[in-house]
Amino acid sequence: MFISTSVIASLIQFVITVELGVQGLGGEFTVITSSYLNGPLVLRHELGHSIIEVGEEYDGGFAYCGVNAAHESERTSGLPWKQWLTEQPLAKEAATSSNGSSLSQPPSAPRVERSIMPFQSYPWTMLKARSPWIAEFTSSGEYSRYLVKFSLSGVPEKSNLRVELDGVDLGWAPEPLVGVDRWHYDIFVSEKLAPGPHELRFALQDSKLEGISQLCSVEVLEFGDESEFNSTPGHYSLYPTFSLSNETSYRPTNQDCLMRAVVKPNFCKACMETLWLQLLKRVHLIEGLNESCNAHGTKTLALDLVPLAHLRTGDERAVAEISNESYTITWTKDSKLLEKHTNQTSIHLNKTDSVGKYTVQVKFATDAVRLTDSSALVDTLEHQISSPCPHA
Repeated sequence: MFISTSVIASLIQFVITVELGVQGLGGEFTVITSSYLNGPLVLRHELGHSIIEVGEEYDGGFAYCGVNAAHESERTSGLPWKQWLTEQPLAKEAATSSNGSSLSQPPSAPRVERSIMPFQSYPWTMLKARSPWIAEFTSSGEYSRYLVKFSLSGVPEKSNLRVELDGVDLGWAPEPLVGVDRWHYDIFVSEKLAPGPHELRFALQDSKLEGISQLCSVEVLEFGDESEFNSTPGHYSLYPTFSLSNETSYRPTNQDCLMRAVVKPNFCKACMETLWLQLLKRVHLIEGLNESCNAHGTKTLALDLVPLAHLRTGDERAVAEISNESYTITWTKDSKLLEKHTNQTSIHLNKTDSVGKYTVQVKFATDAVRLTDSSALVDTLEHQISSPCPHA
């Protein structure tokens, strides 16, 4: 039996992913860890690469591309998520109309949220009880807050590990029920780091865990105060992301997206919008059009649409989306608009005047998509009625 080289390569990737706990790989073949806890989380992230065709948002990577990434040249023009930017009053100049009421001026270039990454590493190292893993870094002391981010595996209990910064216990505790699986941790401190050198230490407390416990990634980030760095969930701006070579790009939100933090439950709006468009490009909104006659000789044209908007059925979550979506349907006959049939999925035609060329256009809208000029949101079908219904 012939097996292509691409399949062999994917199998090798799968083995590496599962055995080394690398979690997942996107691309033509999406592979994930076999973990019952991390597997579903990682699957969503990797499908973000494969389906949405976006790059990473976490620091220390190399693939920053797609609708969730912007580079310096795109700050003032071509920002992929400009339609989602949160209004920033400080970025606007006040203006007054002739009657004294205020006028909003077009915003200037979106501000960059103030942050820096003084340290980042992917050690992928097994921890040892006799020799703590130690990293040194230097802070400018010019930022108001900081965050220590890291990921671990094989450390099931709080008593198994002590995480210190400059000799002070950071109070790490494992995610409940995580066991020896890998998990990501954020320890936020609302104080500034002193200028100068600092020491970060991971000290394994139980020698029985040697060969099991692993430090996967470590990062230190510093932020300005809330007026300089808006950490509010749902705020869309330009948040710096720092690559493996410490080059800066920008992402839409602080921590809202699972492309930034795999343990988050959702994509950001920029990614979700593109997911909609990518999926809609693969289907036709109009699945069919049926022509029929009833017993009274009335001709009917009935649309079969993808069950979105008011056509949704199913669980409560699906039904809840009805208010966020809509179909706009227009019918024409021989290029003349049939206004009375607007937004109708079935139309009943005059017995004596049904013959002709009919065109139906369907436009889909959802609050999740603001790029309304996309062809994926529109479908058109032409249908020729050649003869009227037989007389009853």
